[in-house]
Amino acid sequence: MKKGIVILVLALGFTNLLQAKTTCGDLFTKISYQIPKDVDYIPGDKVRYLVPGDPETHVLTFERISVDEGEMFLHFLDRKTGQEVKVSDINRIKKVYSDEKIVEFIFKVIQFPIELLQEAHIYSKLVFKFFRTLAQNENAVTVVGHLSASQETGQAIANNIQRFDSSMTQMGFARPEKTTVVVSGSVSAPLTGPFSLSIPTYNIWTRKSEPIIVMSKLGWSSEIIKSKSVLYHERTHSILNATYSSKSWINRNPAIQEALADFGAGHISNSPVIGEVNSGDFIRDIQKRNTRSSKIKTLLDAENESYHNNSMIASHILWRLRQIIGPKKIDMIFKSIVDNLNLYRDSYDEILRSEGHVAKDKKQDFIYDIEYLMSVILKTEDTFGPYPIRKEISDLCETFSFSIERIESIASRLTRSNEDFSFKPGETFKESIWVHTYAAAGIIGRAFLLYWIFSP
Repeated sequence: MKKGIVILVLALGFTNLLQAKTTCGDLFTKISYQIPKDVDYIPGDKVRYLVPGDPETHVLTFERISVDEGEMFLHFLDRKTGQEVKVSDINRIKKVYSDEKIVEFIFKVIQFPIELLQEAHIYSKLVFKFFRTLAQNENAVTVVGHLSASQETGQAIANNIQRFDSSMTQMGFARPEKTTVVVSGSVSAPLTGPFSLSIPTYNIWTRKSEPIIVMSKLGWSSEIIKSKSVLYHERTHSILNATYSSKSWINRNPAIQEALADFGAGHISNSPVIGEVNSGDFIRDIQKRNTRSSKIKTLLDAENESYHNNSMIASHILWRLRQIIGPKKIDMIFKSIVDNLNLYRDSYDEILRSEGHVAKDKKQDFIYDIEYLMSVILKTEDTFGPYPIRKEISDLCETFSFSIERIESIASRLTRSNEDFSFKPGETFKESIWVHTYAAAGIIGRAFLLYWIFSP
């Protein structure tokens, strides 16, 4: 009976664990972060609120409702200043639930072992599975896949990477010396989708250790495998990791890394829509700040672990910049912006410390990151030419509850670091050990289960 249950679990597959993770994640997200559609506040309820000119979120306590000339206002007490705050736009506030931290802790407890199993499962297949070669690109990119994978798809991927790499290297970015692209719907669970692994990963059949891009199903659709923008997004990850050190700010910040990957993909494909497929479905629209099922309206919509969704505010800012100065100018200054994001960060952190601002949580960290991004863009304005950059930043400040005067003040005080943040060969060695440890654990774990099931 016991072995029968284990066999059933194996038959259902590892994806069920990921589906459970996703379902739990959606449930907890709805519990913790839902913005009420109606005004359902009661006295004593807490909300987060951004005051223009102050990047630190204020916690307000709801007191009462009033109506003035037909317009409804919510009255709150600002615990930081002791003053009353009148709010008419509920998109400017975010309700704080009393069980928020408890729910986040429970979610992490559930998420952690599932992620370990997921990584062991994926890495073990990348290391131990046999793939046949589908196409090659100047010996720099090898596209492989399972036995039924299409060579036509493989060649299209190789050609698209070659065109993308050409554009990015002309801007000044570096590319990995070698990359393997795996075309498969079975390497990762379908709910995981495509991903980039910039750490060199060894395969026992090819006897090569190279960075990996996996183009796999998302959900149960294989159309995403053929998406240029998704391929460009994943390739941007590997290019950023080949250009900058793992200690650089853009490689240590997941949301900003995702934003740069989305923007790089959108810029080269000339479309703000990432992951659009034939049916008109898409993953993210960085111009509208939309995902398939939600819209990131304000900075207060940022979630602690949702790096992809949070990133749309940063990628949206970069896309607005592209609309103002044009794609040709972006070609000239995109790398300068990324360089400056690495070089000015220590200076910005010192400014925050001098003002007494501290990071309370990942949400607050993200708000600081967006303020920093706009300050760096303004700092780099002299390379843009005669474009209305300040006005655009001012409009964005209005959208995201910042102050243009504060952004200008920060930009004027930023100083460059002398540290070298360029990539140095060999620095991914420690991370590579972890990848192969997970891979070994995954294959040994499955072998042990099979032995236990079929042993007499």
